[in-house]
Amino acid sequence: MPAFPSALCPLPSPRGGNSSQADQGPRGGSCNKDVFVRLKWNETEYKGRLVSIDSYMNLQLSGAQEYVNQKFTGSLGEVLIRCK
Repeated sequence: MPAFPSALCPLPSPRGGNSSQADQGPRGGSCNKDVFVRLKWNETEYKGRLVSIDSYMNLQLSGAQEYVNQKFTGSLGEVLIRCK
């Protein structure tokens, strides 16, 4: 899954550095770190490595795991959490 076109946390460039948008804004420092994301309407949480985030707070996670009521329910791999 490619990163968002206007991502605030872009993937590293093939030459080893980050693109010029790296670490923009307050969320930029969370790129490539493990995060927990809790959905606001129920007890569902996702744990994974933050790959990308855009200005709408859409998130792309790799190695994602799902937890419901703080109980592990399964590994999902790469996921996109879309905010409306």
